[in-house]
Amino acid sequence: MELKEAKIRAQKLRDEINDLRYRYHVLDDPAVTDEVYDSLTQE
Repeated sequence: MELKEAKIRAQKLRDEINDLRYRYHVLDDPAVTDEVYDSLTQE
């Protein structure tokens, strides 16, 4: 993966994780399982 692609992927992951955190903690509406969330945060 090239640096540019890695930066784009990292930004997409940050955006998705932030959205999932908001849904879980604020809306009390988890969109994914804990396993999926953990896998995203570890990527």
